[in-house]
Order: sequence, then C-alpha cells, then structure tokens
Amino acid sequence: MNKNYYTWRRSLYGAMLALGCSFLGMDCFAVDPCQMTSSMSSGKSASNGRYPIGNGFDCEMWAQSSQGSASMQYTTSEGQFQFKANWNNPDDLLCRIGLYWDNGPKPSQLDGDLHCEYNYSYTGTGGGYHYIGIYGWTKTPNEVEYYIVENTFNGNTDERDGLYWDARPQNGGSDKGTYTMDGDTYRLLVGKRTGSSISGTSTFTQVYAIRKNARKCGHVSVSAHMREWEKKGVTLGNIHDCKFLCEVGGGSGSFDLKYGNVWVGDSEYVIVPPEPEEPEEPYNGAIKIPGVLEAENYDKGGNNFGYYDTDSKNEGGEYRNDGVDIVKGGTKYAIGHTADGEWLKYTIDVKESDEYDIYGYVSNGNGKVKLNLTLDDKDLITLEGNKTSDWDTYETIKSSKAVSLSKGEHILKINIASNYCNVDYLEFVTKGSPQSSSDNTAEVFALYPNPCKDILSIELPDTDVTETVSVEFVNLLGTVVKIEDYTCQQLKAGINVSDLPKGIYVIRIQNDKNTLTKRIVKE
Repeated sequence: MNKNYYTWRRSLYGAMLALGCSFLGMDCFAVDPCQMTSSMSSGKSASNGRYPIGNGFDCEMWAQSSQGSASMQYTTSEGQFQFKANWNNPDDLLCRIGLYWDNGPKPSQLDGDLHCEYNYSYTGTGGGYHYIGIYGWTKTPNEVEYYIVENTFNGNTDERDGLYWDARPQNGGSDKGTYTMDGDTYRLLVGKRTGSSISGTSTFTQVYAIRKNARKCGHVSVSAHMREWEKKGVTLGNIHDCKFLCEVGGGSGSFDLKYGNVWVGDSEYVIVPPEPEEPEEPYNGAIKIPGVLEAENYDKGGNNFGYYDTDSKNEGGEYRNDGVDIVKGGTKYAIGHTADGEWLKYTIDVKESDEYDIYGYVSNGNGKVKLNLTLDDKDLITLEGNKTSDWDTYETIKSSKAVSLSKGEHILKINIASNYCNVDYLEFVTKGSPQSSSDNTAEVFALYPNPCKDILSIELPDTDVTETVSVEFVNLLGTVVKIEDYTCQQLKAGINVSDLPKGIYVIRIQNDKNTLTKRIVKE
C-alpha cells in the first residue's frame, strides 16, 4: 500500500475546481488515495451517453448487451467522485468519470499537469477484454485513443519479454519499450485502428501504457506519462478528455470505485510522511513475556502506526475508539471483522532469552485461521487453525515449533493472513511448559475456587511449603494490579483477593526456576 500523503499546489483549468482550491491557486493537501476505503452508500443511475455530473466532472457509460445486463451508479462532490458497476455477460460495458474539454489545448499547454488518484475493488471476471485505469482521447491534428492500464481482471499477468502485461491495442501494436513512472515500470504499445471514434468513423492511433505490477489504489501522473510517449514518437492532438475507467467485454462481476479524482495542477509534488495520530507507545506498558498478549491491547499511534485497518470505523464498537474492529467474544474482547493484510503492533518485554511456545485463542466462522507473526519486522512464525463452527466459538491453536526470543523489548506484529479471523489473545510460555488455560496445567499449577470471590487457594506441587514466590495479578489491559510475595504454605491456605475488582485476570507466579501463568475469574 502507498502510505504517503501528497501535498500539491493546484490550479484551475477553466471552471474546474480540484479539492477545494480557490481561484487564487492556494496550497491544497490531497488525501492519501489508499486510505479512501469507504464505498458509495447511494448514487444516481447512469444512462448510456456522455454528460456533465457536477463539480467539474463528466460521466460516460456505454452498455451493450444482447442477452446479458449491465448497470452503473455514480455520485460526485467537490474534489472527488465514486461509481459502482455490475454486469452479467454484457457484450461491452464502459464506465468512466473525469474531465472533459471536447477540443481543448494540447496536453503540454494545459495550465499545469493532469493527475488522477483512485481506490477501488472488484469481483468476478471481465470477459474477453478488460481494463482498469486512465482513458481518454486527443483530437485534431492527431486523433489518439489512450489507456494507462493500472490493472485488469487478470492482474496484468500475460508474460511478454520477461515482463507481465494483459492489455494491448486491438491489432497488437508496436512495442515502444518501457519507462519508469509512478513507482513502477510501464510498457508502451502503439497501434493503428479503423473504427468508431470521437469523430465518427476514422483511422486513429491507439496508445496503451501498461503497468507491470497491478495495483488497486494510487496516484497517476498523467501528463508525465504523455511526455514519455512523445519521447518515444507519439504525437498527441488537442485534449478531448481524461477519465478513470473500468471497461469489460463480458464476464460477470462488479466494480466499486471508492475514491476517484482527476485534476489539472502543477507537475511537481512533495511526499510528506504521515504522522501518528497520537504518540507511539505501548497501550498500557510493555507486555511481559512469558505471559498473555491480549489482542485488543495493541500499541498507540493510530492507523499505519499502532495498527493497519482497511477503514476508520470500529465495527465492533467495543473497548477503544479508533479504526480497529473490537468485539465482545472469547474471554472478554477480541479483534474481529478482520481482512487479509491488516496488522496490529505490540511492544513486548521478554524477561529471559529462551525458546517459547505460542498459543492463540481464535475463531473464524468463514474459513481457516492464518496469522503471520513478525518480530522487529522479521518473520517469526505462522499460526494456523481450522474453520470454527461460528465466530463465537473460539479454539486454541499452537505454534508448530518453539521460537527463540531474546531478552529485552521488541516489536511484535500480528499480521492477519486470512479474512474474518477473530483473535482473542496470544500466550507465550517457555518451551515445554503448559498453557495457562489448558487442561494439563492442573498437574503443575492448581487454583480454586475459580471463579472466586474473596479467598483464593493456590497449590504448587513438588515445592517446599516454606519457599517464597512472587504472585502477580494482571488485568486484561496488561497492567499488574496486585503483586505480593507468599510462601507456598500461605498460598495453599488461601490468600485474600477481595480488593480486586470483578473481572478476568492472569495470575503469574514466579520463582527461581520458572514462571507459571493461569487465568482466573474474580466475581
């Protein structure tokens, strides 16, 4: 994902207004298109043809279908537009929105450069041909139909000369080589075609600039692409239009443009690094290892810093007020409504260098569970589990092998690698030690009653009754709320916990040999 914000000094061409810049040409700050993930909630139905739709934008739809169906809905506001399309075996469907001049100046004579930003998703197939990207025409003296292909429904996967493309002029075209633009390599194909055009029926030039690595959001420096084409022998006429396009020649699917904008402005931009929404720090102190990492206690900092979430709403509505989806579930709270590619960051404090087994308490009513863990941005291990009967049924999964952790503070990331995984917690125990919530823990560590009210008894087998151990009570925020030293005899006789508020706690018992943990409910 492109995580940069762009700062642009934008100007107007004619009556076109971009992102609220005034006619004085004041500095404006563009959004990061890859953060614009909200779909259009309602829109107007498009009809075949070309027509203005307000806010300086122009819409065009062409749907041809002898037996199938196709539709488009759109909406626009100052500085952005959105549209959705659905189709089922049409002969052809072309949906595009952007800027329209009819017979404007040459692109090089515009009052600044042409730019486009976008963010979209799609489903299904696109038939015999399918393009997603920038589309437009130039007119006299040179009629040119141009595409900047950012993606296809096959993901630009056709191999040619060691590079990957899946779009080309109708008659194949001549390969004009490659150039670098907008963070990737583009291959330029140029051909001739005789057929329907903006002037009726004519012979015109077709230009296809095809991105090597398909993407679903980003910025396109349209004028900069055009300058590269001219270097390679393409002569453009007066600009007719420049629009963001989804075109399919059959298939069945849908397209959701969540954010689009085309504007004229300066050609230079400055990358401004994003800043955290709040200071980057542990949510409530570094999480101690061995111990329990509650998934909802990810680090502070906001989206792209403490976590990455595909939207800005807490879909579960629980516990914290940011974009992570936290639900009630498992032992109390869990991360839910997850999507492949999302992640959460945690500051952990490893007490001793050792090998650790990792347990996860997870659910997924949709499919398999897959979590990729990294430590200090290096791959650590993948946790996997089977589909559960529903999202309210949580199961324990265990790492396939122990992992080596060195003493001190580290950054651990939980990377979601399958959709709709719910994550309650991870627990790190020294290799070979039982999990605190597993059945065989009783052989090593027994406590009763559980749940308890005022008095809690703890038995540690094979220990001297006079041995002193440290007992910590850690709440679900990861905070140690009570810590005292007891002899094993005192623990067995019962200790007073009436001062603890009701809730779920992890009890951590430490002696000279190891650390034992177990969960308890305080009523």
